Amino acid sequence: MFKFTIRELLLLTLVVGMGLGWAIRERQLQAEMQRENNKYVQTLSERCLWKYRATRLRELASKEGWQVTWNNGGEVVAVSSDEESRIGR
Repeated sequence: MFKFTIRELLLLTLVVGMGLGWAIRERQLQAEMQRENNKYVQTLSERCLWKYRATRLRELASKEGWQVTWNNGGEVVAVSSDEESRIGR
């Protein structure tokens, strides 16, 4: 039969505990990375959709004789026609 000393059993318990702790932490990190990646993909797709819709609206407005310009990094939109009427923000 095997004979183990208390020191060997404590060492084994320590090694198993460290291994389990590491595995649990890795699983948590993977889940957190996946959540952040999903948020990034959703934000990116929302930005692309916004850009597509804004560009399409600009094209439609220009066909009707309106001029659309974005100022200040896209925060302010100016729309003008031949009469030079302006609509801001």
